[in-house]
Amino acid sequence: YFCMALKRIIVFVAGILLTLIVINYFGLQETITVLAGTKLHLIVLAVVLQLVVLALLVLRIKILAYGKGYLSFLQATRITFSGMFVSMITPIAKFGGEPLKIYMLRRNIGSSNASVAITIESIMELLSSIAVVAAVLLLFFNDIPSGFIFTFLLFLLVTGLITGIVLKILLTPRWLRKIITWFGTRIARLLEAKARDYGDMFTTTFYDMLKNRKVILGTFFVSVIMKVIEVIRLWIVFLALGTFLPFKTVFIVWTIILILLFIPWLPGSLGFIEFSGIATFIAFGLVPSVAASAMILDRLLTFWMPLFIGLATISIAKQRGELPDLK
Repeated sequence: YFCMALKRIIVFVAGILLTLIVINYFGLQETITVLAGTKLHLIVLAVVLQLVVLALLVLRIKILAYGKGYLSFLQATRITFSGMFVSMITPIAKFGGEPLKIYMLRRNIGSSNASVAITIESIMELLSSIAVVAAVLLLFFNDIPSGFIFTFLLFLLVTGLITGIVLKILLTPRWLRKIITWFGTRIARLLEAKARDYGDMFTTTFYDMLKNRKVILGTFFVSVIMKVIEVIRLWIVFLALGTFLPFKTVFIVWTIILILLFIPWLPGSLGFIEFSGIATFIAFGLVPSVAASAMILDRLLTFWMPLFIGLATISIAKQRGELPDLK
């Protein structure tokens, strides 16, 4: 466990250093000058919008747990942000915190319900991302530079194939039961259940939850709304820097950043997202210092603020005995 934690710290620090190198590459002094003129009242508004996004993440867990057991908003908050914190500090894997969320949620709604809830949450996050990318491609096709069209199409092709395979497995009881039983042997001990029993419970619970259209549609709707709010937040960040951009331009670039977030990288995609986001905005005609300033502020809101909130909540969860013993 100590070696694993040390490895995470090393790659996390490497990500921070890479981010600093990226900012310096695009003009550190010029970027600082632009940041000095930031309109604070608009940054406060951007912070509020980010807090709304985070609250919707908690609400999504609440929706998935509805009718399965009692889950307070504070409990859902600890589960959401503890899992987010682990995912943010985990290299390569984008869903590193999901097992922890299952472990914490199982105390409220049971092991099988918790596993199904987090599985559906991940599926809805993926489907909502595909829906938004497809919508942006269709609505703003003529405004997207030809060089980026391939990025959109490749993302839709790859994620579409993955989603199709996953849905085929999930909707084929025999396949699902075999896979869950195999997977269950690796997590059943953590969830205090027998592997075979866990597989049967998961498949039964999964098909029962699929019948609840309000929960499925509610989860998908919340996921889409979060993404729209994130675009508005980024647009406001540019306004705070004294730069007015057409909303469709911000939507297109944000969508490209969303696509890039699916690429495995260092924790939080540190360095990679900063460089890609700045370079993309420059490709759309922005001055490098303004693009760099916007990415710095946006990453403070979307990565660093949730990271420290997650650190606080995971510490509280540990004090309350809600985390697994990793010693």
